[in-house]
Amino acid sequence: MNKIHFLNTIWADCILVESNNHFALIDAGSDFYYPMIKKYLDELNIKELDFLVLTHFHNDHYGCILNLLDDYKFKDTYLRPYSGHDGTNGNGTKANDDYRKQEMETYLKIENKCKKLSNFHEIDDSIEYIDFYDFHFDILSRQENTKRIFNDETRDLYHINKLSENYESIALFTMINNVAVYLAADITDCENPNYLDIDHLNKKAVEWIYNKYHIDKIDIYKVSHHAVHDSNSKETMALIRPDIAIITNTDRWLRNFPTVSYLVDSNKDIIILRTDWQKQIFTFNDDGTYSYESKTDKTLFYE
Repeated sequence: MNKIHFLNTIWADCILVESNNHFALIDAGSDFYYPMIKKYLDELNIKELDFLVLTHFHNDHYGCILNLLDDYKFKDTYLRPYSGHDGTNGNGTKANDDYRKQEMETYLKIENKCKKLSNFHEIDDSIEYIDFYDFHFDILSRQENTKRIFNDETRDLYHINKLSENYESIALFTMINNVAVYLAADITDCENPNYLDIDHLNKKAVEWIYNKYHIDKIDIYKVSHHAVHDSNSKETMALIRPDIAIITNTDRWLRNFPTVSYLVDSNKDIIILRTDWQKQIFTFNDDGTYSYESKTDKTLFYE
């Protein structure tokens, strides 16, 4: 049995992967979601998880990790290191030295606990994939950006804290029983003509997928960065043109972004699922078919 469970979080990601009665987590949601996350893991009688991946260091992705490490066993943990040079915080507002200091202290605390309680891996260019029973997850956009540009004397951002930690976000891709699943975390898609190495990172990741797997569309797309437009350009949505898009957000904020219209323009038959009131649980069958169940649950936000 192979499943991907998109938990009902808003402005946060927490994805549970299931294969052959084993479980793993991709991101850990915001800290206030922990009672809901724990309740669901306990309902599934989960005591141990094979791995936990943190795609980047924003609280809406790392928030529950310390609680999870306290309450469950993990064989492996994979952390995308914190750059310490971000110019905006996880809320999109300007970061200052106090914020960066606090985030670095939190990152080191998490790293030390991961090292103590699991096999710890820092995600960099050397870690290309994670194999998990029937799943093979390619890790995309592993290049260091924020810290590298901060320390590059040839750049106009030399020693200037400006870029978001989303420029450090990895993405994951798996081809499970011939179904293409792209979990984009918060990978950016900004146009940066003066910084071609960080221009349209989402688009570049998709092009890499298509080249490796000889495909030309994505079946299931976990929409990047909660459908914020700077991570989902019209050009990239037309390239992805998914059959199903999962958005970790709600209409209260989605109406402010053009991303949903970009997705509909890319595929008129698209199914758009949100995680505001529902968990979205996908089951992948050996014959190449898949199905999903929308499981209604409580949320902490209201329209």
